[in-house]
Order: sequence, then structure tokens, then C-alpha cells
Amino acid sequence: MKRKRAPGGGRKPRAGPTSSLTFRIPDDLRRELEQEATGGATISERLQWHLRRSMNRKREEERDPAMQGLLLVIARLAENITSGDFMPDKHSRSYMRSEWRTDLFQFRTFKFAVKKLLDTLEEPPESMTQAEREWFAQDAVKTFGGDSPEFDRLFVEVQKSPEAMGAWVFGNLWKRFAHSHLPFAVSERRMMSLDPVLGRVMEREYHDFQKAQKALALKPEEEDPFEAVKRIMKDRNLDPESNPMPPDIQEAMKLVIDKVHSRVERAKSLPPGEALEFLRLNPPLTLDEALKLIKLENPKDKADDRGHLQAR
Repeated sequence: MKRKRAPGGGRKPRAGPTSSLTFRIPDDLRRELEQEATGGATISERLQWHLRRSMNRKREEERDPAMQGLLLVIARLAENITSGDFMPDKHSRSYMRSEWRTDLFQFRTFKFAVKKLLDTLEEPPESMTQAEREWFAQDAVKTFGGDSPEFDRLFVEVQKSPEAMGAWVFGNLWKRFAHSHLPFAVSERRMMSLDPVLGRVMEREYHDFQKAQKALALKPEEEDPFEAVKRIMKDRNLDPESNPMPPDIQEAMKLVIDKVHSRVERAKSLPPGEALEFLRLNPPLTLDEALKLIKLENPKDKADDRGHLQAR
């Protein structure tokens, strides 16, 4: 009699890259990647970084020319406000160019200048009346909606004004942006596999948002470690209420707790001002970061990395 697979049985989905690609590269490229693979990074991760950077440049070339022009003028506004271009050395230029984000007076100047720019641009002619727009939204809901009555009503409601639509679009985008430091959930990966075009858009946005968060020095929303455990276990198709905590998550939790204790002890040994600066520059380790560190320290994972990239 053929055995049936137990509920939840089979291979669990992994976080991070899941496809392997084996090919050969020249010796000099291999050496350059090895030199870049420092601070816990692997050769595969550096290769992925270069590939993604190349893909990003390709996508930038596909951006709407008018949008490219607008972004260029906005960047020049920031550079003109900070006057960084007039500094003789690149380090001073880089420091001053960032002051639109770090200096309150210059940031408010930049906000006002951008608003003046958008107010100055000539508005395009209206493509449809407001009544036609609302009819179109209602017709779209009748044709494609039905799964979520709440969403259908919201979709029609936000079409009633540019302000309502703008607030809705921004709210959705900012929510994704604020959570872009977290890996994709199982439901998101399922959507990405069912619709390859949507999957490519979500992957691109995910990595672009991570880059933007770092560039803008934005702190990700803090997540309770126990909520993180539940999220990661659910992402592995494990029930947090009934399944035991996997060994790697247990090890990661211990690492997070140890890092918290060492961070606090280090701060206690410093003067108050230095302690605050130390805590600011050294945020607590997240569970996702701890899991990544454990994976990098695992010799088997490193061997797998070397197997995925054969070079001569």
C-alpha cells in the first residue's frame, strides 16, 4: 500500500536564494570575487550583488524619460541647496551633498523647493471626467473583483479624488518599504510563483527598497523576537503552537540574547554620552540577522556555496 505524505510533510521552502547555477569563470574574476568576499560575505553573495547591480542599470534605462528628467532636477535641487559641488575634494563634496538629509534647515528648504518644482510643472489635460473614472472603477470591480468586498469598496472609493488615490498608493508603498528588511512570506512567494511578471516586480522592489532604506539611514521597524519566531516558523510551514522550535532558530535566539547582554554591558562601561552613541550605532541583532550569521558559520553551507560556483 502506498504511503501517504503526512500533513505538512515534504521539503520546506527555504528563505533566500533557492536556485543553483553552475558555470565557469576566468581566474582573475574568481580572485576579484574572493577579495570582495570579506566580513562574512560569500563569493556567491558578491556575484549576486554584481548581477543585481547590472540588472538595476538595465531597468533604469527603461524608466520613463520624463521621470528620469524629473529625478535629475530634484537631485540638482538638493545639490544646489547644499553647495557640495563647489568643494575641492570628493570627501568634502560627499559630506556636504548629504546635508539635505541631515541638516534641518536644508531639509525644509529642499521640501519647499521640490513642492515649488511640482507646482511649476504644467498639468496635463484630463483624460476622462471624474464621473467616467468612477464608472470605470465600478466596472473593473464587477469584472475582476469579488474575492474581497472590503477591497472592492476601497478601490472605488479612492478613485473619487487625486488626494484619496495618492494617500492610498503612498500608504501601500510605505508599508512595503517599511517591511522590506523582512524576507518574503509564504503567501507572497506563492503569488510570485503563480505570476512571474508580478514576481519580478516584487523582487525588484524588495531589493530597491532595501538599498533605499540603507541610503536614507532609515531604521527598520523593530519586531518582537517571539513574533519573529512565529513568522519564520509559519514561513517554513510549521505551526508555532504545536511544532517544536527548530534547532537553528533556538541557536539564533540564544545568539540574539547573548548579543543583547554584551551590548548592555558594554554601554554600562562607558560615560553616559558615549553609551548613548554606542547604543545608537549598534542596534540590537534581529532574529533574521542571527540566522544568517549562523548559516555563514556553518561549514556545510560554505561548502555548498563553493559547489554552486565552479571556476577555473
